[in-house]
Amino acid sequence: LIPTLETLLRLNGAVLIKDNGMYRIEPEGSAVVGAPAAKMGTPGQRIPSGYQLRVVPLRYVGVHEMQKILEPLMPPKSVVRVDTARNMLWLAGSSDELASVLDTIQLFDVDFMRGMSVGIFPLTNVEPALMATEIENFLSLKPSLGRR
Repeated sequence: LIPTLETLLRLNGAVLIKDNGMYRIEPEGSAVVGAPAAKMGTPGQRIPSGYQLRVVPLRYVGVHEMQKILEPLMPPKSVVRVDTARNMLWLAGSSDELASVLDTIQLFDVDFMRGMSVGIFPLTNVEPALMATEIENFLSLKPSLGRR
């Protein structure tokens, strides 16, 4: 019944906060101040009921890019703040909202370079501008045209 109560309260401008084993209802505007101390948010973790703060460190995606992905998905008065110095997100919301956001973060915060390598090759017999043009031409070839 707690998730239903949280939804009803949210529709009426209030939130349910669980602190020290007790529940209290507060206006949505002051919920961030009254919420328990922020905890680490990890995708896939079970989140207890109640309005709360989560700090989520990102490993592979910049916080501003993730903020652009998350904000349209969050309810209107949810909190998504960025900490660019540490590449972390500050999130506030109900347990269901936070679980959904953490799942979305897990989808996008991935290492796209896993299994790939990068190399630096010094050019000795060709001008860099000519090589850049050749690489651009090669990469712009359409698969149906084949190779030169």
